[in-house]
Amino acid sequence: MTEPTRREREWGRRHEEILSAAARLFAEHGFAATTVQMIAEAADFSVGYLYRHFDGKQAILDEMTLQEVQRFETVVDSVAARPGLSPLQRYRLQLSEACRLLGERKSLVRIFFEQEPNLGRAVRMRLKKSRERDIRLLEEAFAAGELPLVDFQSLAVLLDGVFWQLMVEFSRTGAALDFTRIPDLIDEFVLTPLQGRLEERITKEGTTT
Repeated sequence: MTEPTRREREWGRRHEEILSAAARLFAEHGFAATTVQMIAEAADFSVGYLYRHFDGKQAILDEMTLQEVQRFETVVDSVAARPGLSPLQRYRLQLSEACRLLGERKSLVRIFFEQEPNLGRAVRMRLKKSRERDIRLLEEAFAAGELPLVDFQSLAVLLDGVFWQLMVEFSRTGAALDFTRIPDLIDEFVLTPLQGRLEERITKEGTTT
């Protein structure tokens, strides 16, 4: 692999400075109230130079979101490589790792959630693949006898919606509510009741045979 040139390294450094400045301003003022001019000034660049890197603040947010998705995908690959985990254990561990990563970006969670309908195609495709991965994992959990037979696509949508809504609510309350509690809540109110249904069905089938 060819080493980046000095110009490429400098370009990359400035690119990250713009992203960092935008993250601070989005967190402080919100996405709608933050302007390209504000981002450029915070990064100590001209607006014209910023537009050489990004088409606008939505493109900046898209790249920030892609970076978070890529970080999570790396974690998912690491979890998948761990031996001895059942499908549902892998799902729960992935959920915990997602909370840990997003907990480091707590101030931006609401912005990611609020702007989801406006995200670019590349980001939406990555999120779609992430949802499809979750569906496969839930189907594997059923095949392993950990979950009852349900509509796994709808279940994945439900889990995703509960996850993000809890993230948004927790981010509003500040440090009083820790993101690391979210997996336990999802477990208590969604996954454990599903497993209870499975156990009830097994018990009924056992008593009728």
